[in-house]
Amino acid sequence: MSETDGVGKVVVASSRPAPAIARLQKKSELVARQLIERIIAEGVRPGERLEHEGELIDQLGVSRATLREAFRLLEVAGILEMRPGRDGGAIVQQPSGDDFGRMVTLFFQITRVTYRDLLRATTVIQPAIYAHAAAWPPRRTRRGCGGCGRSRTADRATTPTTWSRSSRCRGWWPRRPTTRSSP
Repeated sequence: MSETDGVGKVVVASSRPAPAIARLQKKSELVARQLIERIIAEGVRPGERLEHEGELIDQLGVSRATLREAFRLLEVAGILEMRPGRDGGAIVQQPSGDDFGRMVTLFFQITRVTYRDLLRATTVIQPAIYAHAAAWPPRRTRRGCGGCGRSRTADRATTPTTWSRSSRCRGWWPRRPTTRSSP
């Protein structure tokens, strides 16, 4: 069911009661978050290995069981792959949409979210998504991207039939049509 919150925004209410007490995070969940923060901060790329287990235990100050549970959490999320052997260890992976889909599906199943609930949420969210998508490219192409100071009026002499990303900035700019030579 949906209601208005008094400011004009639509609020979707669930028919299920909210949990009475928020669950405290386990130590392994906190360690998993620390590992993610470390991966991001150090710029570890997919395919690269994290430090050895012993080094991580010393650096994070946790037990081997806690670290391995954190590894399992990240492996299920598609962030790490655990490889056995001397050259193995925790290998960073790029999570995929399938990994996200599995996690969301589990959440929806355990919270008993119905297909109807998802459709209601979609109905509320879609107008904002459409408005944002409709406003984004014209704003950048008409006034310039702001990053390089270039405006579209400078490109009016060209008659673009296609648009491409500029390598100098993040805006969309006209690209001169290329002609293909026939063989």
